[in-house]
Amino acid sequence: MSPRSVLHRVLVRRLDAFEKHLRPALESDVTAVHQARVASRRLRELLPLLLSEAGGPSAAEGARVSRAVRAVTRLLGPVRELDVTLGLLDELDHAEPALAVAISEVRTLVAAEHDARRQRLQRELSRREAARLVSRLRALSEGEPPTPTHWRERLAERTRRRAVGLHDAVDDAGMLYDPERLHAVRIAAKKLRYALELAGETRAAGTAALVTRLKALQDELGHLHGLQIVAGFVTQVPPAAGHRAALEGLAVVLDTQCRGLHAGFLDERGELGALAGRVRERVVPRVARE
Repeated sequence: MSPRSVLHRVLVRRLDAFEKHLRPALESDVTAVHQARVASRRLRELLPLLLSEAGGPSAAEGARVSRAVRAVTRLLGPVRELDVTLGLLDELDHAEPALAVAISEVRTLVAAEHDARRQRLQRELSRREAARLVSRLRALSEGEPPTPTHWRERLAERTRRRAVGLHDAVDDAGMLYDPERLHAVRIAAKKLRYALELAGETRAAGTAALVTRLKALQDELGHLHGLQIVAGFVTQVPPAAGHRAALEGLAVVLDTQCRGLHAGFLDERGELGALAGRVRERVVPRVARE
C-alpha cells in the first residue's frame, strides 16, 4: 500500500472525532451534540478535496457520503441551538430574578421545542444509520489512497472565496442593527474558519492566529444570535395579564444586550475587513504553493 496522503491522515483524525461524539450526541449529551456537529462540519470541509482526487471514490458515492454528513449537521443544528438557548435562559434567570416568571414561561416553550427537535434527531438518525455512515467514511480512510492531485490549489480557491464572503458580509452588515445581516457575518466567519483550520492541519499554511480570532468573533456573534432566538420565543408567549409586564421587561433586557453586542461588532468591523484581506493576500498564495 502506498504512503497515506496528507488528506487521508486528516480524514482519519476528523473521522475519529466524529465517531467519538456521535453516539453520545444521539443520547442527548449536550457537549457531545456540539462536538459532533463541529466534527461533521470539519468532515464536510475536507470531503470535497478528498473526493476530487484522481483515483478517489466515484462522484456518485462521494455525493452520497457528503449529503449524509450534511444531513447529520442539519439534524444536530437545531438541537444545539436550543441547548444554547436553555443555557442563556439559565443565565438570565440568575441575572434578572425580577423577571423569573417571564423566563419560566419562555423556558417552557423552548423545552417543548427542544424535546421535539431531539426526538426528530433520534427518529431520523438511528444508531444503526449513524454506524453505517461512520463505516462508509471509515472505508474511505482505509482504502488505497488516490494519487495526490492539486488539492492545495482547490483549498486555496475555497479559502479565497470564503475570505471574500466574509468581507462582503461585513460590508453588507453596515452600521445599523440588522439581526439577519449579523447572522450572515457569523456564518461567513465560520466558513472561513473551517477552511483555515484545514489549511493549518494539512500544514499548507500557518493559520492558528487567524482561526483564534475568527473563533472569538463567532462566539460574540453566536451569543448575539442566541439572545435573538430567546427574544423570538418571548414573542410567542401568550400575554397573560399577570405576566405582561415581566415579558415586556425581558424583551427590553434582551434588546439592550443585543445592541450592546452589536456596538462591540461595530468596533471590530475594520479589523475583520483587514483580516479577510490578509487571508487573500498572504494565506491563499501559501496554500496554493505546491
